[in-house]
Amino acid sequence: MITQSTAHQPHSGAGYAWLGHAAGTDDSLSQSTETTPGYTRASLSFWLHVDSAAAAAGPGDTLTLELDDQYSGQQIAVLRNRSNLDASSGYVPVSIDLTPYVAPEFGSTVVVKFSSHETSGQTAFLIDDNSFHLS
Repeated sequence: MITQSTAHQPHSGAGYAWLGHAAGTDDSLSQSTETTPGYTRASLSFWLHVDSAAAAAGPGDTLTLELDDQYSGQQIAVLRNRSNLDASSGYVPVSIDLTPYVAPEFGSTVVVKFSSHETSGQTAFLIDDNSFHLS
């Protein structure tokens, strides 16, 4: 969900995306973007804070970032996986070169999708300041 909750802090501004933090739940957040013809590079950047009190026995709570083709619905790539084991004390920058995945798709629309799966209910995946760049 996109929230301005004071339970956690945004990286900047007033709102942020909050996935997870409820046992036995799956959350997702996605955004479609057109990969305009004529560009040769694509990248995605965002800030991620994994806030977790879950036991470090294993990756029970997970966040998956994937790239899908909007029209076929087919997954193009899994870009990142994070879990409760990646907990940090604050936001960390994440930057991904999408060119290898998007180059065959230039001129179509891709979907950036964040999905969380919670087993402990003790991990919050906080995402802020997303940016998709074409050059």
